[in-house]
Amino acid sequence: MLKESRFYVIASFITVGVNFLTLPLFTQYLSLEDYGIIGLFLVFGILITNLFSFGLNTAAYGLFFKFSRKEFRILNFCILIFLISVFAVIGLFLIFPFSEIISSLIFSNQLSQELIKLSFINGCLSYFYNFYSQLLVAQKKSISFSLLSITQVSINASITFYFILWNSLTFMAAVYGALIANSIVLLIALILNRNLFFISISIKNLKKGLKFGIPEVPNIIVGQLYGTFDKLLLVNIKGLSDVGTYDFGNRFAGILKIFIDAIGKAFSPYFLENASSNKVNAKKEIVQTFYEIFIIFGFIGIAISLFSEEALILLTTDEFYSAKYIVPIIIIYFISGAMSQISMNQYIHSQALYYLAPISFLGLIINVLLNVLLIPIYGAVGAAIATAIAAIITSSIHIYYGNRIYPLPLEFKKLISMVILIFLFLVLSYPVIFIEESYIIKFFLKILILGFYILITIKLKFIKKGRIKKYLFIN
Repeated sequence: MLKESRFYVIASFITVGVNFLTLPLFTQYLSLEDYGIIGLFLVFGILITNLFSFGLNTAAYGLFFKFSRKEFRILNFCILIFLISVFAVIGLFLIFPFSEIISSLIFSNQLSQELIKLSFINGCLSYFYNFYSQLLVAQKKSISFSLLSITQVSINASITFYFILWNSLTFMAAVYGALIANSIVLLIALILNRNLFFISISIKNLKKGLKFGIPEVPNIIVGQLYGTFDKLLLVNIKGLSDVGTYDFGNRFAGILKIFIDAIGKAFSPYFLENASSNKVNAKKEIVQTFYEIFIIFGFIGIAISLFSEEALILLTTDEFYSAKYIVPIIIIYFISGAMSQISMNQYIHSQALYYLAPISFLGLIINVLLNVLLIPIYGAVGAAIATAIAAIITSSIHIYYGNRIYPLPLEFKKLISMVILIFLFLVLSYPVIFIEESYIIKFFLKILILGFYILITIKLKFIKKGRIKKYLFIN
């Protein structure tokens, strides 16, 4: 697993590096309102395509480990044809004809008709790119996946850069960047997965895929609404500026999500293969690996929370500095979601995705109620708090039921201790951010906090020194 995750993590470092290097330029030309429009543009298309995908991306990933190669190749081709047909119908009969109504009723005309249509197209491109890049993960083609990820972010940044400097565009530069980059990497992903297609229609195989994936549909609907409701409420109550602040805070905290996804891409096949094996200590190894990567996620999240202040000052303008108050809260949300690294694989292995829907629906209700209560008062900060609280509750329930359908030797007291420790250190970010001392003093204070976190995790035996070296690729 470590060998596979190495390439994913390296790709994550490069992706983060590209995003950081471009910030000083982009924030000189793009305002918070521009980032608000970009955030809404990205979220709408992804929302629609995921709502009508019938959970087939998860089905394909799960069935890859259960079907014979030929049977899967037929299934994969059937899924491609089926989803292209579905998305074409949705676009031609729902999105394009009613784009003006969607713009008015949902986005208060902050997202134009043209952007609604382009957002849907981008959502389709993004969905298929993620679908086929995920199959690279299933095949353990970590180098191919990593190079594809680097290509996507590099092309996106370059195209956006070009349209900003040479065509004097603002948010439309990012829109064109996303569309062109996703088109290119999708084509490459299809070529890299050409061995997974067999041109044959099998209704039987497609039914198996739908049977596997459809139980996840309610969860997808709830999950997508969960991830978009706050932005829609923000734009209608507070305006684009708060959406921009919230989106920008997400961009910084999202660095942790990049690492969670990177390590998860190695952990998921590792989990599913061990779960399907007859090894005596397979379950124990899964749990121990999960503990270790969870502690590492905590370290990365705390570091991002502490040093987002310096990064914002160095890379952006005054308009964006307020995002530093949102970052630690969103980190809590991502840390809570990191528990799905184990529970989601328990559901997939047991083909019990139907557990997801009621839990996610509860999370949606909590999230909506908290957003309605907190956004009018606290704006973007209220949206972040609502999202974090809902994530803590739903993730806890997910991991409990995941362990019921596929029992693992999880020590819940130990896991709770880890979560509390990480959250305490994230809360410590705020006093450090608020104190008015020289940045040099604050810098060393933040280094001490990170060092203290490492010492405590070793002292409590959450992770061993030797294992830290392995995860850092020293050995």
